[in-house]
Amino acid sequence: MKTLTKHHLTKHARQRLAERTSLTEDQFLDLADNRSALVYRADALIQYEMIWSSKDRNGYVLTVQPDTGIIVTIKCVLKQSGFPCDMHDSRKAARAGHEGEAGVANVTSAMLEQAVLASGADISEAREILAALKKHEDDAAPARSWSHRWTVRYLHDRGGKVTAKTANVGRASEVVAQPPADIIEAATREVAEAAGWDATLTLVARDGQAVEGEWSL
Repeated sequence: MKTLTKHHLTKHARQRLAERTSLTEDQFLDLADNRSALVYRADALIQYEMIWSSKDRNGYVLTVQPDTGIIVTIKCVLKQSGFPCDMHDSRKAARAGHEGEAGVANVTSAMLEQAVLASGADISEAREILAALKKHEDDAAPARSWSHRWTVRYLHDRGGKVTAKTANVGRASEVVAQPPADIIEAATREVAEAAGWDATLTLVARDGQAVEGEWSL
């Protein structure tokens, strides 16, 4: 449900506007009134909307009272130099049980894309922030979404003594016939940085009990 009334800033929101954006109040309200995208609706009293600012190259999440259009506060999607944007860490908030805060913080790349398009801007403006969000999504993905891991085992010289080392270089959700290019690149880089040799890339089950495949590098 989109706010039907014009947006208005509380004193607190006006302070956050000055602290966290380079927009004037009129510029900000124009975006909120005409180009905001709904992030999600928490309950009948509060909803969260997002706007994209081409000027700041950043997204802002607005906590809004939908029946009045009053903006309670403003948070940045991405912290930027000069703007003390303090979006809560979604995983920390979730562990603490603050579901509302976790929901506000857990802005997805799809939500941001919607806000950029709603603003009429070119999606390329958000390339860097979208990449940061997608990395966060990957890092925060449930651990059980992967069933296997890629490891590379190699020999290297450690203080004059040849020793074997095993390093994790990636995850997989299924068994594959050949390692993907990015895994080979990561394994090769790991071995090269350690000046290693005689390397073997292995796909093993998550619990480490079953080896699904081995490839010499």
